[in-house]
Amino acid sequence: MLTQAIPRQPNSALTLREIPRALRVAGNYGARLNAMLLTVLRERLKHRNRDGSDYLPRVVDSLIVPLQGEPYYHVMVIDSQALWHFDLDDFLRQETLDAMTGTIKKPVRAFNYPKDGGPFRGGIVYVVKLQDLPKVEETRLPKVARLDLGTRPESKDKSLVPVGVSSFDCRSGCGDVWLPLAEVGHALIVGTTGSGKSTWLHSALAALLTTNAPEHLRVALVDPKQSELAPWASAPHVFGEIAFDSDQAAVLLGKIVDEINTRGNAFAAAGCRDIAGYNRRTDKPLPYILVVIDECLDLVLSAGQKSSVANFLRTIAVRGRSAGAILWAATQHASAVKGLPRVVNVNLGTRLVFRVADADAALRSGCPGAQSIPRTIPGRMLAKLNAEPVAMQGYFLSEEELLAIARGVDGDAARSARQASLTERERQIAIVAMTNRGEFNIGDIARAVGESTKDITALAKEWEERGWLTPVQRSGKGNKPRQVTDILVELVQAQAQ
Repeated sequence: MLTQAIPRQPNSALTLREIPRALRVAGNYGARLNAMLLTVLRERLKHRNRDGSDYLPRVVDSLIVPLQGEPYYHVMVIDSQALWHFDLDDFLRQETLDAMTGTIKKPVRAFNYPKDGGPFRGGIVYVVKLQDLPKVEETRLPKVARLDLGTRPESKDKSLVPVGVSSFDCRSGCGDVWLPLAEVGHALIVGTTGSGKSTWLHSALAALLTTNAPEHLRVALVDPKQSELAPWASAPHVFGEIAFDSDQAAVLLGKIVDEINTRGNAFAAAGCRDIAGYNRRTDKPLPYILVVIDECLDLVLSAGQKSSVANFLRTIAVRGRSAGAILWAATQHASAVKGLPRVVNVNLGTRLVFRVADADAALRSGCPGAQSIPRTIPGRMLAKLNAEPVAMQGYFLSEEELLAIARGVDGDAARSARQASLTERERQIAIVAMTNRGEFNIGDIARAVGESTKDITALAKEWEERGWLTPVQRSGKGNKPRQVTDILVELVQAQAQ
């Protein structure tokens, strides 16, 4: 019985609300212990859910028990009623407890409470003897961290992402944390409505798009709600067009995969492993592509696990980072961890978890304790950038500031594009396209000017990045060629005067 591990004391089993402030602060430590214990169970059970994700037992209670004159104990209770397809003895075997003890370096005991008795009816109880309560200092973070682009750290790397404010040593130190996009890498961004998830996304895009020209950074946007990412729709950095449903997302993500394949061939020819090595060797560096998918779980569920959307996401998750394609998957539902294709989930190494519904959701998101983030502090999150989640305050950007920055990004890039000049060769190629109903048809133009299709294709990609041509529109009925934009028409007309 439980009393074999915990000596009898009056009122010994306290809930977190009854535990003093110092012990509540230690709750995050207990959540990390839960995660470590469940990791041992996952590795020993080796069971997969139907969607291919790892099975994790459900934690129904977790508390720290202080006893007068005795060491502290951590108690984790898992629901044994949901383990009907397992041999419960496997959860109680000494080999399992020894593995847990070896992992957390503290003695672990376990008991199976019957359905009709005890405070933990129908649950398997794991008891960890803590010896001494670990020293956990209260996190001191601002309730609001306003984004000030003028305080961006000086760096040769212009792709710095404003992650948040931290009081813990987190890679780049305490205080304001800005990390290169390539270092942030693929990320899962989770948070319920009003938790600050969307504001964080806009702050990151504002910082990236005001610093980087389209030839250095492109963004591919998928917005099933058709409103969340709308402020950036006119930014010249946008790769293709914003996708609003699964069909449009399939077309857009397909273009990203095509680009990954093209870059892979270029890297192989140049003897390079990734985009960083390739860009160091060439005088025409490739831009990074940030793929932002809002409500990613809803998108995958609507398209299906075997759809082209899911397959394209798998390719981007596995091969995208080395090619310079970074995936950020945002969702309100922590269940995205089990709803997304497994290989996608595994490769979303960075986890930014704002407030979630419950302990199970926080655990599945990789940041136990996120369920305890107060509703009164939007923007507060647990950021898993390294081995352990760290409490941080995400940056805040008001609606007025966001719209002003978005208009500035569009205006600056448009002015820059209109101030450019065309060489005589470029002017002649543009005229050929303009006289062909505005279609930039690679084969027709190559024959008209006597150049190779390879050279015209390279020019088309360059002009597309400048906003002089629209992207190729791919569909089941065939591809629609790039179209000349008003900017290119104005340049031709200006130089003809």
